[in-house]
Amino acid sequence: MSTVGFNLRSWNSNSCHLRALSKADDIVHDSDEITKSLGMRWDAINDQIFLNQRSINRLNPMTKRTILQETAKLYDPLGFFSPITIRAKFLLQVIWKENYEWDAPLPEAIQTQWQNIAEDINGTITNKFQRYYFDKADIKITSGNVGNQTELADDTTALHVFCDASLQAYGSVAYIVKGKQSTLVMSKTRVSPLKQLTLPKLKLMAAVIGARLTNHVFKYIPAHSVYLWSDSQIVLHWLATNRKLKTFIQNRVMEIHKITENRKWRYCPTDQNPADLLTRGLSAKEYQKSSLWNNGPEWLPDINSWPSWQPNDNAILLTTTENEEDDLNHERNRDRRVSRLEPLTVQELQEAERLWLHSTQLLKYQAEINNLKSNGKQLSLVKHLRLFLYEDGFLRCGGRIHNAPVAELTRFPYLLPAKHPFTRLLVLDAHENQLHAGASALITHLRQRYWIPSIRQYIQSLLRKCFQCRMVTGKPYTAPDPTPLPKIRVQDTSPFTVTGVDFSGALYVRSNSRIEHKV
Repeated sequence: MSTVGFNLRSWNSNSCHLRALSKADDIVHDSDEITKSLGMRWDAINDQIFLNQRSINRLNPMTKRTILQETAKLYDPLGFFSPITIRAKFLLQVIWKENYEWDAPLPEAIQTQWQNIAEDINGTITNKFQRYYFDKADIKITSGNVGNQTELADDTTALHVFCDASLQAYGSVAYIVKGKQSTLVMSKTRVSPLKQLTLPKLKLMAAVIGARLTNHVFKYIPAHSVYLWSDSQIVLHWLATNRKLKTFIQNRVMEIHKITENRKWRYCPTDQNPADLLTRGLSAKEYQKSSLWNNGPEWLPDINSWPSWQPNDNAILLTTTENEEDDLNHERNRDRRVSRLEPLTVQELQEAERLWLHSTQLLKYQAEINNLKSNGKQLSLVKHLRLFLYEDGFLRCGGRIHNAPVAELTRFPYLLPAKHPFTRLLVLDAHENQLHAGASALITHLRQRYWIPSIRQYIQSLLRKCFQCRMVTGKPYTAPDPTPLPKIRVQDTSPFTVTGVDFSGALYVRSNSRIEHKV
């Protein structure tokens, strides 16, 4: 720089050796303790990066406009704080759905929720992250190459991208692994569209985000190997199958394969998927303690401990159609079923029932499930039915018959929504197996395992459409409509033109004196 007359200034380095050399040559580096770098802040001495320290106000008055202004202050390009900031996005979407005025005071419930979110954001955005991904002991300084990140690209370096979705948000998060160390690289998240999609579709869109994130990170961190993870077996079937899929699904599967160059996807259990954290949100306390978010699953550096899963091309039809509810409608899919050479086993039938039950609960009661996981203020349905998540992940009802000498499922039945295709198939199957029993008997039978709100009205509406029941319990034919009166009874004629003879005997009438006379 000096040989051509340029005065080097406003520069900085994390190398003590380089700063010492510059000082010897009277080249002054940036005097600021904190250096601005691509919208973030860099502490060169400690080699740490962090966000611009701008506190989020709790607001008074609190309106749609002021909340939007405060959330706009958050600039987190690497998505380090996505599990915290996603909660603010959830709240903004709720405000938009309710169509509140820009400057109208918001309801007290929303104000309380924002105050909690603002407090958590202010408590976490002060966190600092090491700029270099791993311990300084791993950095090999060579001539002409000081702390270059490209040195990561050896035989032990791997890039792992996890994807997940809920009914509220979807996204992905990337980790870099070297030896026995793993660390967060960046994340990307989006709120779900207002036009509600099924959960498998949202998880597929999360896989699209994961593929794009993989392509972006891989340009700058040339890892030796790349792995993509999802906790949705339906999405993994879509990505592995050769069958023709619906247009919406097929287009996204093709994009994923094109971007990732047909890399193999792997299965990750939901409770070990770090992407799950950015789709449901965390409190500040949970965020600070979450090693899953900062470093990924514990088994990530050890390939021998990875979860195993193999796709099955003969999987249930649920994985190959566009809409979950269409899959449960046997009438629509009668001509689209996959033929099998052998009969279904009891285990396969039970597993299919459990899968449908779990999918139905996730689709219809996602808000209640998230409420139970967050341990926040109970929703009305959670409180009314005393809902809880059983150890197998299913949503069950509490009730007051804990001590009754009945089966456990009868004491704590599964919760199912009324007017859902799976519930309809369940009721019709029970009705047929119970030899077309009436509504009361059918309710008693179903309540041994399931709790369905407004079950009597729903069952009666289905039984009215049962052809066999209508044949047995149908009412007799009603009397036909009377014929028109004869012509002689409607013509205007003189008295006694038409007369009739009574063969039933004498008639008796009362006179004004109230005495009966024979006439």
